[in-house]
Amino acid sequence: MDLITKRGWLAVSNLVCNKRSILDTYTSNHVLRYLGDYYCDGIGDEMYPYLVLNENKYKTEVTRQKILLTHFSGSGDDDKSNMQELLDMELEVMPTAISWIGRPVAIHWKGKNVSGLSLLYNLVRKIPDLFDSGGAQKKSTKRKRN
Repeated sequence: MDLITKRGWLAVSNLVCNKRSILDTYTSNHVLRYLGDYYCDGIGDEMYPYLVLNENKYKTEVTRQKILLTHFSGSGDDDKSNMQELLDMELEVMPTAISWIGRPVAIHWKGKNVSGLSLLYNLVRKIPDLFDSGGAQKKSTKRKRN
């Protein structure tokens, strides 16, 4: 007999990893990792990976992994990816975001590890000039010598 309804599981799921926006995911609970006797039964395959992620002691990395898994695990061209949010960022913020995306995962990591490298690859494809700042200078210097 299930004591918790689907609506109840949805509420718990939103607590552990709210997927409505990046900010909502960021402010989700990154500590809860056990739901009594329901740890394996009734929680569904969707919430279980987030509970396992919460077992890690590096909560900043847990937050990062949840955001990458929830919002950027698509190919960059499909609806699941929020690549446009990165493309719309202020240029002053972009270096910090790029370093955050490409950061390696912590040692002794539990659960799924989503690499930000696919996201970086898609970002390079969308804005190649962002990563080749000296390319235009080199071309103009070569032309002047000829």
